[in-house]
Amino acid sequence: MNNWIVTNGYPSLTITSVRNICATPTLSFIINEGWWQVWNSNIPNQYRGTSCGGQNQTPYFQWQTFNLPIGVSVTSYEILCINTSTSDVYFDVTNISPLQGNINNNSSWLPGAFIGSTVGGSSLQNSNGWQGPCSGVNYSVTMTANLSSGPALTNTIYFIYCTSTLNGICVI
Repeated sequence: MNNWIVTNGYPSLTITSVRNICATPTLSFIINEGWWQVWNSNIPNQYRGTSCGGQNQTPYFQWQTFNLPIGVSVTSYEILCINTSTSDVYFDVTNISPLQGNINNNSSWLPGAFIGSTVGGSSLQNSNGWQGPCSGVNYSVTMTANLSSGPALTNTIYFIYCTSTLNGICVI
């Protein structure tokens, strides 16, 4: 049990928390971008591929594990973005350091990360390996935490590339 003393100009209050009430190992994975949180929103031009006039910037991905059993640790992470209709790859990085917890256009991978091939080849990838999508389909981005013992943890995010919008709603 952990105790915190909280004061804000008032008498002290002790808050007690019980650790690991829900002790299921978990991998948290988010796209930390405002556009992501709007229903039916389109991926902004800055994250689209250069072959369709985009800026090909890597979105801000963030990840972290929680409640790993005692003695179990993350050995590496993997991130994979695919077109869910064709399985074409748009982002494939493996052997990501367990010390790394995010990536964006202004950061880079820690040493040892391996950037795999994408559907358009290395000429369409940015320095982090991201190749922004350019066609109107559904995509998934899956983060995997490889563990020292037991099964890997995964978490997947889905998004749509809209070719156009009608009354603010994505049209594919």
